[in-house]
Amino acid sequence: MSDDERILSDIRRIAKEMRPPSRTELERLHGWLEHSSPFVRAAAADATRFRLTNIRSEMVAALLSHARTDPSFVVKEACLDALGHVGMAYQELAEETGRPPDFQRDCPPPYRELRDLLMTVAQDKTQPESLRKVAILELGCLSDDPVAQQPLHAFLDDPSSVLRAAAAQGVGSRSAACEFEDKLLALFDDPDEDVERAAMLSCGKLAFPSALNRLRDLCSSPNPRIRGTAWISFAACGPIEEVEDLLPELAGTVADDDPLAEDLAEAHYQLSMRLPEDEELDDHYFGGGDEDDYAATEDIAEDFVVHEGGKALDEPQQAELRLEADTFQGFVVHYLGIEMEELTKENVREYLLDYFPQEVRVVPEDITVVPAHLARFLRFLASEAVVDHGNELATYAINLQSAFESAMRQAYEGNTPRGLGTGMGNDEPTPPLKAQSKVSRNAPCPCGSGKKFKKCCGR
Repeated sequence: MSDDERILSDIRRIAKEMRPPSRTELERLHGWLEHSSPFVRAAAADATRFRLTNIRSEMVAALLSHARTDPSFVVKEACLDALGHVGMAYQELAEETGRPPDFQRDCPPPYRELRDLLMTVAQDKTQPESLRKVAILELGCLSDDPVAQQPLHAFLDDPSSVLRAAAAQGVGSRSAACEFEDKLLALFDDPDEDVERAAMLSCGKLAFPSALNRLRDLCSSPNPRIRGTAWISFAACGPIEEVEDLLPELAGTVADDDPLAEDLAEAHYQLSMRLPEDEELDDHYFGGGDEDDYAATEDIAEDFVVHEGGKALDEPQQAELRLEADTFQGFVVHYLGIEMEELTKENVREYLLDYFPQEVRVVPEDITVVPAHLARFLRFLASEAVVDHGNELATYAINLQSAFESAMRQAYEGNTPRGLGTGMGNDEPTPPLKAQSKVSRNAPCPCGSGKKFKKCCGR
């Protein structure tokens, strides 16, 4: 394992902790922001996306510097994302003073600089639209600030549907976004579906009473994407008794394999977040599932690593396997809203060809190992009787290798792919990956088990 791989493994461990980093960890992250590898710099910036109250001003200065001048698009994006979260933490500190906050006066000195940078990037038409979108989303984290509100108002009317949707989504990040109520409601009639859905979700988060009737009507929209979004938004802000009556009715109309099942699961979650801690939803809300079924998955990744540790893996390799297993479980349980035993080939395909390329930020240096690692995890689930058909799914994952590499190249077209190939020490585009030929049945299995393919994933 190279030095860069070891550093990435350390960063992943820090990022995975559900707590603010310690001072020592912050110092290490600060140092890694100056690393020669863009992947290490991006991962270090990404790991600061906590609402930190103890982040050092030197680190904020480093994030600002890289957001302005780093040659890697991925690093700039990660730094802008981190700065939005830091700015929101500064605002929360200012709001704890007990008086109406004056963000110019009450926030630490870096606040104004990071806010102004987000505004500059968002408004700079020479920047790629995707980078402007990130800046607008993060500016939404600061939308309690009247200075940040001005450009956000303008972006809600922008000719670009991508930027309108980003602004509509961004303003839903803060509780005092009533300044945007009229414009968000107007976007319910936007010709672009993504803009309309972003506005609906923000109105649900912000619980605008004026949106209730529109959301109630849209719960029966003929457009399934609008209908599912309305369920989520209405569950987040509608009268609780009405939502409690509505969701069981909807559950009877949605099959397990219906794409709307994911939206219904998210609506259930939104309702559960509003209920008192001692009040639980009935089983029929979750299709008869049990909360313990979800909690039980938390130990699977650790058991998997212990099981694989018998194959002489060092600690960083174990950490990487643990993270990949956790990522896949999060996709299944939280993104798809299903239990592990319900996994299908379509779920595996969606994970490798859609979710992983588009959503997963910190990836292994050699990205080609992801399908093989997934296959090992699926075989482990089969051996533990968690997924009866895990061996069949493992074979399917291995056979998606070439399609996965293609999806990764397409996801990072025009930018330096994170982790594609081994060129971690520079920003040069990675050479195209070699197309993987069909694995011979007598060849070693690509998953790394040491067995022949015909006796492992090829069964």
